[in-house]
Amino acid sequence: MEGYVLTGRHGFFASYEAFIRIVDSMVSQHAKWLKVTSELPWRQKIASLNFSLSSNVWQQDHNGYTHQDPGFLDHVANKKADVVRLYLPPDILRDHIPELKIRAVNVVDLMKLQPQTQHPHGLSDAEYNAIFTKDKPIVFAFHGYQEEGTITTPFDMRVQNEIDRFHLVMDAIEQLPQLGNCGSGEIADSLCVSEEYLSGQIKKETGSSFSVLIKEKRIREVKKLLVTTKLRLKQIAALVGYTDPKYMSKVFKEVTGVLPSEYRKTH
Repeated sequence: MEGYVLTGRHGFFASYEAFIRIVDSMVSQHAKWLKVTSELPWRQKIASLNFSLSSNVWQQDHNGYTHQDPGFLDHVANKKADVVRLYLPPDILRDHIPELKIRAVNVVDLMKLQPQTQHPHGLSDAEYNAIFTKDKPIVFAFHGYQEEGTITTPFDMRVQNEIDRFHLVMDAIEQLPQLGNCGSGEIADSLCVSEEYLSGQIKKETGSSFSVLIKEKRIREVKKLLVTTKLRLKQIAALVGYTDPKYMSKVFKEVTGVLPSEYRKTH
């Protein structure tokens, strides 16, 4: 295939993801060769060698344990930025939670997330801020691989890799504690499941109930705002989802043993 691309024609190498690792060393040598040839003024540009992987890792539902291996992505990503590119299939996520505005950004070119100074495909700071904003939390749901996999159901594979809708809800709650004002019932409705099922899933994954999860996150956020800002208690309460600053102070003392004003003085 390397000889083929020297004829000026682009090469196409299709493989099942689990078996592409066989050519790891050859890909490394080809990348090194491309790097060296790019520095020779007399050498013409080389046609591309494209690897297309079938059966993406997050969709290997029937034999994940024996066939899951996204290592080729890592292997290629570690090569010089001027000789490799990584593209992922489109996948758009939109969960409708009351009072929550979501911007779904579909990252096809993975190298776009690198700074422009590190990769030619990277976004500039201005471009990145235009897409992801400067002050909004980001939940990055990469359809990749955390566990070693198993032979199980499609949904359970997503749970193991923490990209199922319940983990995404918990990530959103972690980033936006004011979502607790919606109540577990409203959030469950938006996910088309029962409130009992949602609560059970959250309890199973975190060891805490929905209400406790919200309270703990709010108090952590209050602590951070007390220490890092000069905002008044009324402003802090509004930011973390409390409608009454007095009630926020009461809950804060129940959890920490001190009032917010005392906590701010000692930290």
